[in-house]
Amino acid sequence: MASDLWSVDLHSHTTYSDGSQSPAGLVRLAKANGVRVLSVTDHDHTGGIDEALAVGAQDGVEIIPGIELSVSHAEFEDIHILAYYFAWHAPRLLEQLEAFRLARETRAERILERINAKLAAQGRAPIAYDSVKVRVKGAFGRPHIAGLLVERGYVPDMNSAFKDYLIPCNVPKYYMSATEALGLIRQARGLSAVAHPRLITPERVRLRQVIHELRACGLDGIEAYHSDHGPEDRLYFIQLANELGMMIAGGSDYHGFKPPAGHTDGGGKLGSLQLPYSIAVQLRRAYLARYPMALLLLQWPAAPAAAMRRALGMQYELASVGMSHGKPLAQTMAGMSASPGSLVVDLPAADNAELEAMMAEGKQQGLLCVEVPWETASPGEHRGLHRTTKVSLQRFRHTAIERLAHELVHEAILVQLQ
Repeated sequence: MASDLWSVDLHSHTTYSDGSQSPAGLVRLAKANGVRVLSVTDHDHTGGIDEALAVGAQDGVEIIPGIELSVSHAEFEDIHILAYYFAWHAPRLLEQLEAFRLARETRAERILERINAKLAAQGRAPIAYDSVKVRVKGAFGRPHIAGLLVERGYVPDMNSAFKDYLIPCNVPKYYMSATEALGLIRQARGLSAVAHPRLITPERVRLRQVIHELRACGLDGIEAYHSDHGPEDRLYFIQLANELGMMIAGGSDYHGFKPPAGHTDGGGKLGSLQLPYSIAVQLRRAYLARYPMALLLLQWPAAPAAAMRRALGMQYELASVGMSHGKPLAQTMAGMSASPGSLVVDLPAADNAELEAMMAEGKQQGLLCVEVPWETASPGEHRGLHRTTKVSLQRFRHTAIERLAHELVHEAILVQLQ
């Protein structure tokens, strides 16, 4: 199916935070709804990413690792920052997320204590903390408590649970600073975007200032498309992103349940915004600009290599380097700009010495090398060199060259993050 017939959704939640679907269920629903690219962005938790990636690989849905962090900045205590294409197993990131988990559990216990006091005053049986905790797969959220209130028959629905219990008995969240969160994302080689910015403040002058301030702290993009953004909001944030040279993100913020009154995280139908595939392409272009990479077409036949180099040049503006320059590739790379962008390298011969020299030169220039081997390429392993799955002649012949270029860039980004 042509890429323009598929949609992109870069904001969704699973049972690892406050969503109703398992990661596998979310991916399958995405496919059923015509979503080609999905980012799983659970609150403060990465537990659903590996499962989503596995199911996505089987079902043909490109999964972008994501997360949604709650941060504070200036007078605002609940700004949400989305991260995309980051090293989701990075130790420092996981340490920080563990601190979030503990803070969430402490908050949940305090909220439940207040709710139980209210239930006791109403002559109702209390809810044991363990009966709520057993429902949590990842990050503890208020919807877990709300769901049990509904099951016990204390309220008719989630909306009433929040209105009658969760909001009156609320305990403030713990937030990291925006500067700390954005630094954490950069350390994990990720991109960031401010989520549903309209919800930060209705005052446009102050909102513009906030986004300028976040950009100075390392923010990469703006979620212009969101279920809570109307047409005028979308246009405003697209124009602001273009003005500031920032990437544009968007997603439904799907949770799988109707949002309670006054609760802004209910989201819309998965894939409902029908965002074009170009949103994902722009995200990857931003990634390759932020974290330059050299894609090594290892032992590709001449004609497929030439076609792929053209496609990557057109779709991702990658400079192209080949063996026809008459000098070693390492020297060719050394002669390029001191701060090169990402590039694609035609490497028909697997000369280990030359490859090692090229990797060393790339490292000096800030280029991360990733092998994209042809099916006949030797299985040699090189220290510090990441490798995608092999590309077969059958796959090359049966996949549109533009589509294959997108798939390989997506895969190359993923392998160097794992």
